[in-house]
Amino acid sequence: MPILRSFHPSLEARIVTLIGILACVIVGLGILAIHKDSSALAAQERLTHDDAVVAATMRILSDLQNAETGQRGYLITGDSSYLDPYAAGIGNVYQDIRRLKKLLPGTPVNRSLIHHILLMTAAKLRELRKTIKLRDGRGFKAAAYLVDDNQGKKDMDALRRLLSGIRAHYRGKLKSEIAIARGRLKSTETLSIIFAGTLLVLLVIAWLNIRAKLRWKRRLTRSISARRYQMPVTGLPNHELLMDWLVYHLNWARREGGKVTLLLLDLDGFENIAGTHGDTAADAVLREAALRFRTTARSDDLVVHLGRDRFAVVMTNVAQESDMAEMGHRMIDTMSLPVVLDEVTVSVGISVGISIFPEDGKNPHQLLDAAIDAAVRAKAQGRHRVAFYKARTETQMSTQAQLRNDFHRALMDGEFCIHYQPIIDAKSMRLTGAEALVRWQHPELGMLPPAAFLLLAERTGFIRPLGAWILQQACTQAEMWRQNGLELRMSVNISAQQCRDSTFITELRHALNSSGLPHDLLELELTESVLMHEDAAKVIEHLGGMGISVAIDDFGTGYASLGYLRRISAHRLKVDRSFVRDIPQASATKLLNALVNMAHRLELDVTAEGIEVMEQEDYLRGIGCDALQGFRYSRALDVLEFENWSRKWAADAVA
Repeated sequence: MPILRSFHPSLEARIVTLIGILACVIVGLGILAIHKDSSALAAQERLTHDDAVVAATMRILSDLQNAETGQRGYLITGDSSYLDPYAAGIGNVYQDIRRLKKLLPGTPVNRSLIHHILLMTAAKLRELRKTIKLRDGRGFKAAAYLVDDNQGKKDMDALRRLLSGIRAHYRGKLKSEIAIARGRLKSTETLSIIFAGTLLVLLVIAWLNIRAKLRWKRRLTRSISARRYQMPVTGLPNHELLMDWLVYHLNWARREGGKVTLLLLDLDGFENIAGTHGDTAADAVLREAALRFRTTARSDDLVVHLGRDRFAVVMTNVAQESDMAEMGHRMIDTMSLPVVLDEVTVSVGISVGISIFPEDGKNPHQLLDAAIDAAVRAKAQGRHRVAFYKARTETQMSTQAQLRNDFHRALMDGEFCIHYQPIIDAKSMRLTGAEALVRWQHPELGMLPPAAFLLLAERTGFIRPLGAWILQQACTQAEMWRQNGLELRMSVNISAQQCRDSTFITELRHALNSSGLPHDLLELELTESVLMHEDAAKVIEHLGGMGISVAIDDFGTGYASLGYLRRISAHRLKVDRSFVRDIPQASATKLLNALVNMAHRLELDVTAEGIEVMEQEDYLRGIGCDALQGFRYSRALDVLEFENWSRKWAADAVA
């Protein structure tokens, strides 16, 4: 059965959002519980306080009642034992009033209330002491006292009512506080049950979701080793598994805000290997490439064989573009060593295109298309390179359309111009040649470098008339310099379309004849992809018959094997700058030394491109490189600048 797709990201987002909201609610509930606890403590304190007020009023009433009972018993019976409860009541009643005063808030009303209680109590106690003195003075008649005691009862009843009112008020507060506390406790318990149940449900949903995704990922991982998802030649996962793998990791990146990187590894000119050495050799190259890619990739990366000459690598948890580019260069380096087959050794180079989610594509198909586009651009820039995909904006698209429409007009209006980069003899350090490089002085966009329009020119077929014009201009300028005493070998790049065009030889003869340039001062630079064309050997043989030298440009970045060098009549190898830039690293120096020795054994001269520092120059001269070219000497210059530079270089050489 097909691999199940991931849950929709919106469902996962809702689950995560609900869990987050619930977590916040639970935190709030905890804060509320703490608040409730503090409120409960405060309520408990109020309950304790109100209960103490009620108890104080009860004790005052009880003490007064005891004092009065003892007084009455003594008056009526004359028994001195009744004076003990009387004295205890008198002693405690003032303490109880002071305690009540402390318990009641110190408001004016309460202070007045306490004062009133004290006055009433003092009056009652004075009355009690007065009757006892009468009894002790023998001027007391019990019957008369009992008759005249009505006012004392009224005063006692008034004090009792006052204290009973205070007690009733605080008893009411006690009942209210207890009712509120019970209600709050019930609501808190209800909320806790509701939120706990909701959390449990969401956790179950999240657990089921995670369990399903883990089961899907395990199935996806197991499918990597399944034969259905394997390419038969390399044993690597295929395009179908790549799409499923990307679905999973793109959904992960959407949730986590991460990045997914797709590297497209394009083997240059692979079809020529099968055509020259057979399908068995081609399959051996694919298996070796697969082994090297898997060895170079990280353990968590997925390496995929998309078919024939294309591989892909999926990387996650990589945020910096520099790290992505580093992986691309490592892939290039791992394929820089020749592939040794049973009967022949071939040099296999790759171009790497990189696309990034979410910047370059929102789904697997867009991401793959972007990586392929970036790989095509890397190949167009000279191969053996890493290129990032940058989504074309409408402005960029309109610029491409504008350039396409302006090509022929620009050629007729003379907007194209040739700049020349010096080539230095490595032994004498004298200027011996120049490479012609085209520029476009656009009236609106300014000076455009070749990378801005040559690829478009090749796609539209304009490269043929433009190439013929470049060839004519370069030959004419070289002859003018020769007549003025500056004899240089002029190097001109020839595209694959030019070389395959039936009119190419005719245009070449016309350029030489019209300019008068000796044939041996013209050198044509052909890339390895041109050399592997079936008619390349005939064209190069024809050029040799005309006395024109041929240089293999960017050597080591394509698929040309030693067999091609044996069959064609080339004169020079131009070592790509990618080999020079890593000097003095051991891997670069060993390979350069081997290339130079091999070329010399085949009686080929070697020109090194991309020299920028003295350390590179010293090493290349030391291993016997024949010619040097790069920014260490000069960038590409227009005619006037080149002539001034050549005079200064010659003067410095003499000095």
